[in-house]
Amino acid sequence: GSREVVQSGSTQSFYEFVEVAGGISWTAARTAAETKTFAGVNGYLATITSASENAFVASRIPNADNVWIGASDSTLEGDWRWGTGPEGQNGGTRFWYSEDGVVNGVQKNTSYSPPAQDQDCVATAAESVADGNPIRGSIDNNLVTYACWAPNEPNNFGSGEDAVVTNWSNSDGKWNDLPVTYSANIDGYVVEYSEWNGQTFSSSNVVKSSSSVSMGGPVLTA
Repeated sequence: GSREVVQSGSTQSFYEFVEVAGGISWTAARTAAETKTFAGVNGYLATITSASENAFVASRIPNADNVWIGASDSTLEGDWRWGTGPEGQNGGTRFWYSEDGVVNGVQKNTSYSPPAQDQDCVATAAESVADGNPIRGSIDNNLVTYACWAPNEPNNFGSGEDAVVTNWSNSDGKWNDLPVTYSANIDGYVVEYSEWNGQTFSSSNVVKSSSSVSMGGPVLTA
């Protein structure tokens, strides 16, 4: 059947929501995303590094719950990184340290309960100081200072949760951590296509511009 692939004006990437009846694990979704192509470019589980990108992705999957994206702390508990696409190179791009994660290279407790956040979708140095949790937020110059966790997440519940969904439990654009093997109640995953690692869009109907196109971009059927 046809696929709806949509471009974001803020990132120039293209995005595709893949619905999976019966659910899919994060591990399987990551593999599946990397086997998909669009306009000559390989896909990957989406990496969401700004409020505008998060809003765009959420706007395209308003009726989907629990959708996998490309974040994980499977290497070191509490050290959340984007592990797919260009952000996934060289060990991944860190965007969040959880309260009892890795501090100065030392593994702390793997069971933790982060504080509730007044601003769910911000991870900044100012916020970490304000709420008394200096481990959270901007800890080095390479940190992506954006996250959009649901209140009281991530919490590494139960036997461990090392992967991330967006649109958690009817909350559009809010993230939660879940086990990498979890598949129940997962509606699918978001694939991102971008020009990196020497890949360029080959299709003549792909809009490429040095200036941003309008949010929502063209809707293309491939």
